[in-house]
Amino acid sequence: MSTLEAIQSKISKYVNDLKPAAKGEMSLYSHTKELRIQVSIAQTVQKASLTKFVQQAEELKPSVAMFVSCVDDIPFNVQSTPCLTFFVNSKDLSKRFLEYLKSLPDINEPEEDENEYSESDNENDENEYSDSEEKPKKKSKKSVKSIKSTKTTKTSFIEAYDSTPEGFDKYCHEVVKSKIEFKKAQEKWSKQMKSYPKVADFIEYVNSLKTNKTDKPEPKGTVEEFHKFIKDTPISKITKSYIKDNFGNLDDSITFLNETKDFKKKISELKKSL
Repeated sequence: MSTLEAIQSKISKYVNDLKPAAKGEMSLYSHTKELRIQVSIAQTVQKASLTKFVQQAEELKPSVAMFVSCVDDIPFNVQSTPCLTFFVNSKDLSKRFLEYLKSLPDINEPEEDENEYSESDNENDENEYSDSEEKPKKKSKKSVKSIKSTKTTKTSFIEAYDSTPEGFDKYCHEVVKSKIEFKKAQEKWSKQMKSYPKVADFIEYVNSLKTNKTDKPEPKGTVEEFHKFIKDTPISKITKSYIKDNFGNLDDSITFLNETKDFKKKISELKKSL
């Protein structure tokens, strides 16, 4: 068993849905807890590694991020920014600490098991799939594939933007390097993407938008506008940074920007009340 597998096995006894994260998105990820874990086996943890970890947390925006050193005996440390952030050695993963992780609120519903299906699923769902796949013979298997298709759509960052020039501009300002889908961007905005024939060209342009930002105007959002935003926006797309930029003028008791661990929980409760 590898070091990563050992850490995953140990924490999974308390965080049931912990699994390997996508490349470039730390080592382990829990959907329900919005927890991301970077596992390090370096003999000496360099400052650059910790800086990169914090930058990833800023980009990925989990509720909790944790850096686990399996070799170097780094000091136990906790920070409140960019989220609730832990720096620990593997020996710090005691039962008491893991019980604390288990007690963190479930921010999201558990991801659907792709073996589950509903008899009421639309029979036409099979048309969403490639002809190269075996055509399902039973209605239940069509439904399983329908779930797979829906999950893929939800996890594609680029699908949140329309195919207009305005949509392209918004995508370029908001996408981070790890979520760039170059081929899809070329298909969606063929005219705009002609200026960026290579991935490196496009990444350079996206990065320039983040380094050359002018001072943002002071937020002037009203309580009514804030509540409409919360009501109309999926909980997974509500971020502290957007609220801070657009409604930072409102009291923290309204926006919950002062919350660290319970921010998404408070926002979820507000959304239900609206």
